[in-house]
Amino acid sequence: MQISIVLLLGSMAGVLIGSALFFALPMLLPGWSMMLLRGPLRGVARHLTRAPYEHNRFEMIHVLRRSGWQRILETELRAASDGHTIERPIGTPHQPLGFQKIAFAAAVLDRRPLPVDAPIDSSVIVGPLSARPLTLELPVYISGMGYGVALSRPARIALAKGASTAGTASNSGLGPLLPEERQVAARLMVQVGRPPWTQGADRIRGADAIEVQLGTGAWGAYGYEIPSEQVGAAARRAMGLGAEDPVVIPTDFSRWQLPQGLDDLLGTLKEQGNGVPVGVKLPASQHLEEELLHVVRSGADFVTLDAGRAGIVSAPPLMEDAFGLPLIDALLRAQRLWEQYQWRGRVTLVVSGGLLTPEDFLKALALGADVVAIGTAALLALAHPQLPDLLPQMPPTELLYAQGSHAAQLDVDRAAHAVTNFLQAANEEMKVAARSMGKHALQAIDRADLVALDTSWAKRTQLRPAWTASPERGTAS
Repeated sequence: MQISIVLLLGSMAGVLIGSALFFALPMLLPGWSMMLLRGPLRGVARHLTRAPYEHNRFEMIHVLRRSGWQRILETELRAASDGHTIERPIGTPHQPLGFQKIAFAAAVLDRRPLPVDAPIDSSVIVGPLSARPLTLELPVYISGMGYGVALSRPARIALAKGASTAGTASNSGLGPLLPEERQVAARLMVQVGRPPWTQGADRIRGADAIEVQLGTGAWGAYGYEIPSEQVGAAARRAMGLGAEDPVVIPTDFSRWQLPQGLDDLLGTLKEQGNGVPVGVKLPASQHLEEELLHVVRSGADFVTLDAGRAGIVSAPPLMEDAFGLPLIDALLRAQRLWEQYQWRGRVTLVVSGGLLTPEDFLKALALGADVVAIGTAALLALAHPQLPDLLPQMPPTELLYAQGSHAAQLDVDRAAHAVTNFLQAANEEMKVAARSMGKHALQAIDRADLVALDTSWAKRTQLRPAWTASPERGTAS
């Protein structure tokens, strides 16, 4: 594999350097220098313009344009994998959100924008009908990325601390819980999943919300085994596993048979959780409506809809790239269901999967979500203070992942502060947008504040096209 990559890079470098010499040097060097270089330059030109394609170094440029860097390198990784599945971190590069095809409608005369210092309510309540609803100061929280099975101990503590300072929640993920995380997390959402170490009354004691994890957008509800070398000794002990035990995320729950037993599972968790909101994380599949109906009718206080672009610590590229609904389609279908059954204000709708910016967050809210959950954006913020120390020698995952080579060097306080900064800055940007639309609350922004920018997206989203007049008669008429 290394030889193939070296040849690839060498061929590209040869083409680029040769082209630069051929076209640029005659303009930069004096005439006597060109006499010395004329022979090599002619050789480059002769090769590029006369060598058959199969022997021409320009062929690698063609290969890259046809197939792309990532697909070529993943082909190399498969060739060097000893026949095992390769795993890609962070999610898929495919399935763009499509939010760039949608724009907000600013208030001017028909509706006036608010003053620059007008207060904006950004709070949201998760599980409003539960006995102990969870109030967030902003409609963004940190998605589940578990200790040991994904992130390191310092990374987990920093995420919880940063989210708490910002006024929002962090989700435990499928890893074992850390006592330090409970101490610094003012709002902790605890995941209950299929692995035995994520179940039991002790796990959810003190939780501010409970999320039953049926799967993720990148994996669906399918089980998988985490490579042994990716889970350290301390995490194994916290999971109750020995040094040689496999780390398996099973397909099925051990005590509850799904789908029939989902209502019993949620009922048990509500009793053990002393009234905190109990929800379900559901991968967005083509059978979305049927599955949402089953989840809500089983008693879920909130639903987390995880779209096909959602990231995960590692998954086969095929699963990440070719499974799951794009977030915007899943959200639009869910929104129609929420309106049809009047679940708005009763069951909280959370969406996740590829949301990175305040624009993404606010457009998701306008299209019908109550809250958005973020993963990759939080990890980028987490690594930000120490990123200059890593690049270009190593990726940020070496600082954040459980078995990362620099995981122990994460500065928890600086990382937490960066997460807080990101969340608060994103919230302030959304408040600016709300003022510009004349809205006093982020939850007041809805589909009427959006327009579609081309025909296909107008049809896909059922939003008013940007090129048509508003049906409402305004004050400026």
